[in-house]
Amino acid sequence: VGRSRTWAELSSAPFGRSLSKGMKWLLRAVLALMLMAGVATGAAWLWLRSPLALAAPSVELSIEPGTNPAEVARAWVAAGVQTDARWLYQWFKLSGQAKLIRAGSYEVHAGVTPRELLDKMVRGDQVLEQL
Repeated sequence: VGRSRTWAELSSAPFGRSLSKGMKWLLRAVLALMLMAGVATGAAWLWLRSPLALAAPSVELSIEPGTNPAEVARAWVAAGVQTDARWLYQWFKLSGQAKLIRAGSYEVHAGVTPRELLDKMVRGDQVLEQL
């Protein structure tokens, strides 16, 4: 009759010894990918909450009906929002609100974040022009 092993005996074997070289490599690769995903998520979170740099104290843009979100992002950058248009477009797309952007004339001021910029266009918070 075999003797039962205690929990201390079972858990005392080093974790790494029971894994093959291939499994160790796979585990390290998965951990590295998880770390990179965490860093990327943190960077995106910070970017969304940080003010965008503007070329002037305020930037204006008129969006025509039918303008797609990628063109909207490029237009903001051309108007003076100093960020990568691809980042803006990806934010519009990943937010699920890209198709909700409304045509109109918009103005943003120093301190606007990417979230606020998108919210303004989705709400249709336009500037009123005096004739």
